[in-house]
Amino acid sequence: MNAVPVIGGADLLHLLATALVDLSRKERPTEPIYSRRVRQAYNLLVLTCLRNGVTPPVSVPDMVTWSARSAPVDWGIGLELDEPLVGELTRAPTEVCLEWRMTVADPLAEHFEKRATEDRVGRLPQR
Repeated sequence: MNAVPVIGGADLLHLLATALVDLSRKERPTEPIYSRRVRQAYNLLVLTCLRNGVTPPVSVPDMVTWSARSAPVDWGIGLELDEPLVGELTRAPTEVCLEWRMTVADPLAEHFEKRATEDRVGRLPQR
């Protein structure tokens, strides 16, 4: 069986990269501890893991550790990026992570808006 991410490989990578960059730029604890972006990315990663029979990271810090120790392609959930998103020694986002991040306010909403637009365009009459 091929592993299939819940929202699609590239879209999940964008969400994860955005969350990891957000985490790296946090200067001090806030309330809530993790931003909405981070919580959404973590929750979707866990859901994708569970749907693919892979033991998910147990926490947001564990997600960061996953991102530092191995490339997403090695996680067994259908992601094709073969470079780590976080530096193992620095725990800072890698260049590839910075390239994958989204600069929109709500990456998950952007994902669904993009899909809705593609669906509408796909249903337009052909000339």
